[in-house]
Amino acid sequence: MSPSHPLRIPQFRNLWLGQAISQFGDAVYYAIFMFMVAKVTGSIAAVGYVGAIETLPFLLFSPYAGVLADRIDRRRIMLLSDVVCGLLLAGFALYIAFEPKPAFWLIASVAFTLSTVRSFFIPAKNAAIPRLVPSSSLLEANAFSQMTQSFMLMGGVALAAGVSAVLYAIAPGEFFVGTFALNAISFLGSAYFIAKLPPIAPEGEVADRHPLKEIVTGGKYAIGRPELLVLMGLQALLMLCISPFFPIYVAANESWFGGKPNTLLLFEFAFMFGHILGSLWVGKSSSKWPGRAYIVGSFFVGLTVAGLAFSQHIALFILFNFAAGLAVPWASIPVMTYLQLTVPDEYRGRVNSMLNMITMGVHPVGLSLAGRMIAAIGLVWAFLVMGAGMGVAALLGLFSRAFRSLQMPSSAVSTPEDGSMEEGSPVLDESPLPVQG
Repeated sequence: MSPSHPLRIPQFRNLWLGQAISQFGDAVYYAIFMFMVAKVTGSIAAVGYVGAIETLPFLLFSPYAGVLADRIDRRRIMLLSDVVCGLLLAGFALYIAFEPKPAFWLIASVAFTLSTVRSFFIPAKNAAIPRLVPSSSLLEANAFSQMTQSFMLMGGVALAAGVSAVLYAIAPGEFFVGTFALNAISFLGSAYFIAKLPPIAPEGEVADRHPLKEIVTGGKYAIGRPELLVLMGLQALLMLCISPFFPIYVAANESWFGGKPNTLLLFEFAFMFGHILGSLWVGKSSSKWPGRAYIVGSFFVGLTVAGLAFSQHIALFILFNFAAGLAVPWASIPVMTYLQLTVPDEYRGRVNSMLNMITMGVHPVGLSLAGRMIAAIGLVWAFLVMGAGMGVAALLGLFSRAFRSLQMPSSAVSTPEDGSMEEGSPVLDESPLPVQG
């Protein structure tokens, strides 16, 4: 580990450890939860309904979640979120231990509540990271976080697909109880490490105004940042194009590769392995032009999606999935780091919540188009349309000088020579950097 690696900073290390534990639990939970929905209800449509219900909180509560992250201690928000999620899942595990087939309304309520709590956690976490890491290490910290997320997802999916098949065959009721109990423990484990963080109160004077006024103020700030408006527009278009991907992806596995779960797992592993390597690559790069990285990365992802149309051989399908995983970090990490460095601390929560709301708002619209696309134009053209749509959407960014000219701020906070901070040292005091480009 290099002397300047973010993991040498105790505060970031604690947040990273907590998230690694939680993300592993989430990876196991999500696959099994949807599997349980299908088994308990006997309806594939119910899986779609639950997925739609999970997106609603991000649309309903993201604006207020952003305001809250800009008003109070972000550590407190993250800690409370993890504790509530852990207790909720522990209670649900206890319930299904006595009632193995819960009613659909209860399943939907659990999904809705968990998403509601997570809608508050995400903007608080994203706003907190720049306060825990010096600006010179922020790109590497974000890259390392994304790499860890992919690695934990790989492990969680492998566990869900491998061990779960055996356990479910032996004792299906206890299997579901154990899965939800495991995720409950992962949330509480995350809470333990977050509790070790110092307070992360927003910088500047916190206005005592109605939340609606604070939402409007955040919107006015975004309007004053042309490159931020362009990013939000591009993000909406790209998400609309890629949202139908997974159902079409599953349909391709059924039609082209026999519908076996192990092939689907192999494709997912190829993507995640590419994502891990791509994240490491971005973390070691300088990435001076985040707007251009976003455009090129998104365009390349579009090319790989279009390439899947001509990949009815399993080796090619794996190769294009790997290439897509390699490109995604370039489309996400540099621009996320740029926003963390240039958005003033008192607006970070609201800006993050706006981006979350756009992403989650467009997702169900695109998802609903998947079945119609397959029925209307078939799998080959569905992949081509998605890929071409992403490519065109990415290239639209070139028409905005403000976006394509974005430069990563060069300022850095001085740290000790070994790049580390002593345990218990205060949160880094970084004033917001000026917008460049």
